[in-house]
Amino acid sequence: MAAGDFTLSELAELQLKVENMWGNERTRRDYEADTDTVKAIIERQTAQVAPVVGTSTKDPDVKVKFIKASGISTTSAVSSACSPSGEELESGEKAYTLNITREAEIFKVLHFQAFRNNVFDPDEVIARGLMRQAKLLDDYNNQTVVTTLGTFGGENIMPTGYFTGLDVATGEPTYIAAAQWDENLFMELQLMAKFNKFGNPFFIHGRNYNSLSRRWSFDALNDDAKDKIAKLRVFDHIYDPITFNELDINDTTYMIDAGAVAFASKAYFPTTNEKGVARPAAVIELMSDKWGFAFPSPSIPGVAYDVTVSRTCVSGGSGKPEEFVYTFQMRSKAGLFNNPEIVTGDTGVIEIIKGDRPAGS
Repeated sequence: MAAGDFTLSELAELQLKVENMWGNERTRRDYEADTDTVKAIIERQTAQVAPVVGTSTKDPDVKVKFIKASGISTTSAVSSACSPSGEELESGEKAYTLNITREAEIFKVLHFQAFRNNVFDPDEVIARGLMRQAKLLDDYNNQTVVTTLGTFGGENIMPTGYFTGLDVATGEPTYIAAAQWDENLFMELQLMAKFNKFGNPFFIHGRNYNSLSRRWSFDALNDDAKDKIAKLRVFDHIYDPITFNELDINDTTYMIDAGAVAFASKAYFPTTNEKGVARPAAVIELMSDKWGFAFPSPSIPGVAYDVTVSRTCVSGGSGKPEEFVYTFQMRSKAGLFNNPEIVTGDTGVIEIIKGDRPAGS
């Protein structure tokens, strides 16, 4: 990177450095975030997020479209087929404010004196800095999504005591005794999904079933243990043990109906160029010595972060030329939203905790 304007060609060189480092397994491990939960939701959500791209940071909203089927709620006596009347089935669109906002720690790079005797060139240093910033934001978004799922936890319609160890209380998470968490619990969870009318349920776990599922995968090589992995596969399971551990909710499991939640994010700088190509996209000159561009998240598909680059000039000292300092600031705007058009059940999310309900709760 030359000590001049931050241009599209400079961005292309940086992105090439990033892609090369991401393709190296050893380097990738240093910058790969734990994003299993948010990726699982993105892959399974049925809502559509209206793309909104602009250069103004004053617009924090996105439009999320869920299927609106709540008008179909009753039956009636048979009516004439010649002049039927009824509710119009449509998509329900709602504007949401992106409430998961964060900024990664800012870093600076000094040209050129600092790199004259350095084994790294400025492009590689900047690329590593951007990847580190993106990792921090990826981890934060994933953790906040997990925390938000807990706030979405709704009423479990299955009666308490319906099976041994089940403890259901209004306005509280569902508890299932630790002794029940074996391969046979999946049959009970299948019934729980039916009670709550979940059409396409999946599970996100921390520690629950994590070790067992991997053990059962190997045990399935023996004819007498194939039933365990078969019972596990009644549902789709996602494991995010690192994030759940960091949030100190190791024994929590979320049952989620795929249409109940949606993740949305927004980059204000363009994520594609005029040809629709994502990399490189575009560099926006915001003002003199300040530029902006979108940096795609390496760990969360479809997410990009806004990066602002500022250039200042500092004295090089007695007898030395001036130096340019480039400052890189990366920001994220995202949100997790609950379907306002959910037809049956409650919120489409049930929080389940392994163990006994604490006394007094």
